[in-house]
Amino acid sequence: MNTGAVIAAAGLSKRMGQFKPMLPLKDSTIIRCCIQNFIDIDCSPIIVVTGREADKLEEHIADLPVECIRNPLYARSDMFASVMIGLNAIEGRCSRTFFTPGDIPLIKLCTMKQMLAMDADAVRPVYGGEPGHPILFGSSLISRITAYNGNYGLKGAFESLGVNFADLLTDDPGILMDADTQDDYLRLLSYSIS
Repeated sequence: MNTGAVIAAAGLSKRMGQFKPMLPLKDSTIIRCCIQNFIDIDCSPIIVVTGREADKLEEHIADLPVECIRNPLYARSDMFASVMIGLNAIEGRCSRTFFTPGDIPLIKLCTMKQMLAMDADAVRPVYGGEPGHPILFGSSLISRITAYNGNYGLKGAFESLGVNFADLLTDDPGILMDADTQDDYLRLLSYSIS
């Protein structure tokens, strides 16, 4: 079967101070770059979970082959709530699922292709000893992940299930580069033109 993707883009962007999905990057925006990564490796379906400024964001990506689903409680829920919305929407539609926050746009395609080539229930990329995104896991785990009601989000769900990630050691710093703060965003801009 195919590999799908869930992108969480519902957050408030509080630390950034601006609505980060639509910030310029390369000749595009952060969210469009993030989505394009999954298009380029033929993921389907691609689920984007929206929240803040959902109308504007959904219009901004309407020409891309994605499905947008809203987290109506985005203002008072954490990212795991958006993860669960996305996973519920993709369950049963693919054999494996990528997950990433919507502000990690500069992952190398070779990294994602190497992850797809690994025979493991769950795979994560690791750069400099630190795990990053996206993560990839068998969709058979989805119902067990969404049943988790602990306090430690997706990481806690995987730990509670005893999932052992296979680590892909990579030279790709993009797996760790998000846009949580202005400094993070400046690093993305610098890296995107290097």
